[in-house]
Amino acid sequence: MLVAAHLGMFGLWAGAAWAAGRLKATSTGAVVLSTGAWGVVATTNPTTPPHQQLSVSVPAAFGSAYFSLVNTGSIPITQFTLTTNGGDACSLLCPILTLTACSVAWNQTSNSCTGTNTTVASVTINGSAQTTTVSAAGAVPANPAAVLSIRAQMSTLTLTATTVTIDTSVTSTSPRQIRAAVVNNR
Repeated sequence: MLVAAHLGMFGLWAGAAWAAGRLKATSTGAVVLSTGAWGVVATTNPTTPPHQQLSVSVPAAFGSAYFSLVNTGSIPITQFTLTTNGGDACSLLCPILTLTACSVAWNQTSNSCTGTNTTVASVTINGSAQTTTVSAAGAVPANPAAVLSIRAQMSTLTLTATTVTIDTSVTSTSPRQIRAAVVNNR
């Protein structure tokens, strides 16, 4: 194979003999890089979730309250941190708040789920903050814009409604399901 190269404005041409297969051409297509965002929000309005803590009043005597967990990020996640705070200080027979996800939506009239129930968290309500890492399949709104329907219920008898503040966070140290783009130039 003979390759000719122009050597500048003097019009000099030089030729070189190359063995077959020694010359290789490559091309590079445009590669777009972007950053991802991650977040989970507890909200009573999943279509326009606020970016703040949610206060939920859980009725007395095994009553239920409902809200949603929404993945507000642009990438899938595998876990998030849930912080609950509320109730009165107690040391014995403290109420237990159980948050349960429904794979479809909770029927709030009949307090039932026709899909799969998954426990998101069970926390003691004793007047101080309780932090839990949530990572169970079905308990995390894994994909961007995913919405989980959540039932909050006291699992021990309480005489009055209990207001519980729910806060969520996803940190960059949490395991994430980020799929890197594959670029193959041959």
